[in-house]
Amino acid sequence: MAYDDRVLEVVSQASHVVHLRYRTRDIFEVVFEVVETGERLVVVAGHWPSRSLGKYRTDPLRAAVAEHVAYLVEDRVKVHPARYEELREQGDDEALAAVRDRWETNVLVVGDFNDEPGDRSVTEHLKASSERDRVVGETNDIDGFRDETADYRGQDVFLYNPMWRFLHEENVGTYFIDRLRSGEKFANRYQVLDQLVASRGLIGGEGLRLDLDSVEIVRDEQVATSSGRPRRFDKDTGNGVSDHLPVTARLTFE
Repeated sequence: MAYDDRVLEVVSQASHVVHLRYRTRDIFEVVFEVVETGERLVVVAGHWPSRSLGKYRTDPLRAAVAEHVAYLVEDRVKVHPARYEELREQGDDEALAAVRDRWETNVLVVGDFNDEPGDRSVTEHLKASSERDRVVGETNDIDGFRDETADYRGQDVFLYNPMWRFLHEENVGTYFIDRLRSGEKFANRYQVLDQLVASRGLIGGEGLRLDLDSVEIVRDEQVATSSGRPRRFDKDTGNGVSDHLPVTARLTFE
């Protein structure tokens, strides 16, 4: 993971193994501190299992990785059960503020998901929504302590996925593919596989924020053809860049 150490300082990092029958890539988690403000930003990056053996055959593999990522996010935005019970017993505004502050933790999930924003691994397992209000609206607020700790721990953690808007544009995607080695052909050859998903802390309130209008798929002539397809790197000629297009976004301080 590349970063500018004039802007961000690494607080901690961890590599998480996903235990599947077939080997897959680790999930990389880094906690950054913004040098200027002292705010924390958690980045969870991953390259999810390929579709090369067929999309539907490999769906369970990506679902398993998405669940693992979702648990990592949940661990960041919820307090530990024992701590929750201590705060509930304390029961004052300060205790509730501690739970709410944790709920607003800044988390960014990025990577090549090998699935699109509307696929099950992303919507049902990662719980990344196209609806901003689903993430920051009142129905997803914490307005008090639950009588049962399990009810608090079981509360859904919805994330916001700004990549949905690219699905409505013709011939736009981070990846182009006609068919798989398995013979499976795709009706939509331009696919949004590379994604950037944010927790509610990054899209509502004050402090460190993801500028949603700044999220873009880079399609300039250096990395893409005139038709918007990635310029694949050719190891024989040394020409091209990558078979995926990059996604960029801007984080601001408010």
